[in-house]
Amino acid sequence: MPRFEDLQEGMVFFLPEPPKSSRMQVTIAGTGQNPWRHPVVVTDKRAVDGENCVEIRLCTSFGDQRITSTDKKPHQYNMFVLADNNIDTVPHGYTRLAGLIVGSAKFPKRTYVNLSKDSTYEIEYDYLTPWDKGPIQFDKAAMARIKARCPY
Repeated sequence: MPRFEDLQEGMVFFLPEPPKSSRMQVTIAGTGQNPWRHPVVVTDKRAVDGENCVEIRLCTSFGDQRITSTDKKPHQYNMFVLADNNIDTVPHGYTRLAGLIVGSAKFPKRTYVNLSKDSTYEIEYDYLTPWDKGPIQFDKAAMARIKARCPY
């Protein structure tokens, strides 16, 4: 894991289920959300009440399906942007592929970044773990679109 000081926007980590006392657990308590065990992309970092925290967006593979093959409605497709990966780099609809920095590993399977307003979370950095598929980091253009929630 990089030191918090060396952490950069666009880096991808794994989100295990943190303790119930974590900021994220407290925030989603009672909502029925189950975001655990997914890759996440860091969109910001900051110290909050003396703790190193990160803002993250969830990534999902939809069970290795294209979004157009899921139960999502067509108007929901633009809430997801396809990340560069080793299986399928043809984005859906009017979206563009979210690129990675030079030298980054790629997602091993079709993976989407969730751009919906409910997919941004804050969590203590110490609760994230390295993504075991290799260090992955989105490039600046992809991060600008991810942060703006704009898939194209």
